[in-house]
Amino acid sequence: RLDNFLNSDIKPFVSLFRKTVYECPNIDHLYLVGGTIRDVVNGKIPSDPDFAISGDINEFVDNLHKNVNFRVQYHPQFINAHIHFDQFPFSVDISSLRSETYPSPGALPIVTAIKDIKEDLKRRDFTVNAMALDITKQNNIKLFDPHNGLEDIRTKTIRVLHKKSFVDDPTRLFRAVRYSIYNDFEIETTTRILINSSLKFVKDVSKDRINKELIKLIAGSNIKKSLNLAKHLGILRTLNPQSNIMTEFDNVLEPLPDDLLVRLGILLSSATETQILDILCSLGFRNNIRSKLRNIPKTKILCSSLSSKNLQPSEIKLLCEKIPSEILESHKILCVQSMCRTGIEQYLSVFKIIKTDLNGTEIIKLGVPPGPKVKSVLDLLLKNKLDGKLKSKKASTKYVRALVKKNQFD
Repeated sequence: RLDNFLNSDIKPFVSLFRKTVYECPNIDHLYLVGGTIRDVVNGKIPSDPDFAISGDINEFVDNLHKNVNFRVQYHPQFINAHIHFDQFPFSVDISSLRSETYPSPGALPIVTAIKDIKEDLKRRDFTVNAMALDITKQNNIKLFDPHNGLEDIRTKTIRVLHKKSFVDDPTRLFRAVRYSIYNDFEIETTTRILINSSLKFVKDVSKDRINKELIKLIAGSNIKKSLNLAKHLGILRTLNPQSNIMTEFDNVLEPLPDDLLVRLGILLSSATETQILDILCSLGFRNNIRSKLRNIPKTKILCSSLSSKNLQPSEIKLLCEKIPSEILESHKILCVQSMCRTGIEQYLSVFKIIKTDLNGTEIIKLGVPPGPKVKSVLDLLLKNKLDGKLKSKKASTKYVRALVKKNQFD
């Protein structure tokens, strides 16, 4: 499978990297590393490939520029670069081989450039990710698997490399869940014990890093399984005792829409406003997201209102526009009341985007005095257009002239 992968669409790209390494006197080896190998061996479509070199990342990138156009984001703290190519349909991460030491639990590592691929693989999170394929020479491909990652892929096992793995980097707790669910692997017993004993170190991780890991957890497929495993392992409880509420949605709703806010709207649908704000704050979500999701409980009142008969389009719009669109989308998925679902769909797809045929400048020219009365007239124009009473610009003009004549703007 690895041979087939190297001879697939990635082949010209690998050839380009080989050529670049050959042109760099201080770089000895080029490796394909990490999750790409895991996915290929496991028969899954690999993510964007990850590479490592035994040498200076800056030298590699400088020479690569001579052969191809790309944009690069450097991460000097991790002697790493993220490269976006113009002519290839993917981007890549490339790093210098490195060792890592952690000054304290949850802290970012101190990185040192090294030359030994086996030493580099020691810093990886799980055995299934601790493999490297030396692809420096086309006819001399060599796999490095010092931690028996191939065997763990065969037996579908998630296993850490050492006992301090989760202490060094507690975000690996989240990754254990993700890799387990994504690959349908089991977290082996010792690793589960280490997860349980390392939960106390989650508090040492910045909220920003926690947030990124949680988003990855709920951004994939099988969200119900992922969250239930995180709950079972005690991870959700450690983040916030109330966050287990996110596991209560019905898995028949999956796959959920890609939009993060819509997903969160579904996951937090049974929470109160106080619970929502508390959970989101502890999970590192920013104010702009919290301010939208705090509206989730309002959908219960909205549902009752939209289930009334004979509502005019303007009345539906007035009810719906008070709630962010993403929350409406999530409620539409959850709601069992057909009239409510229909009303939300009409608002989102039609009523929300309808505009008046006249703007503020035009109605002032028709005699409406500048100031608050302009907005009042615009509101009346929109209401009547939504309800089918004003079907053209000519009709709207006539309507405004009548208001001006009667001096009736409210």
